[in-house]
Amino acid sequence: MKDWTNYQTKTYGDDVCKLLIDFLDKYKVDNAIDLGCGSGNETVYMVKNVFLH
Repeated sequence: MKDWTNYQTKTYGDDVCKLLIDFLDKYKVDNAIDLGCGSGNETVYMVKNVFLH
């Protein structure tokens, strides 16, 4: 198994992908799976801005 620590450290706190933000603004989403979530930036965004509202 590859050690992803350097990648996660480097990408932690990166901006959320504009494509994701635009998609979530346009479509009602009831659930989601973030495959290969890296540092989890998009997952955190979805939880805070979609699923907790």
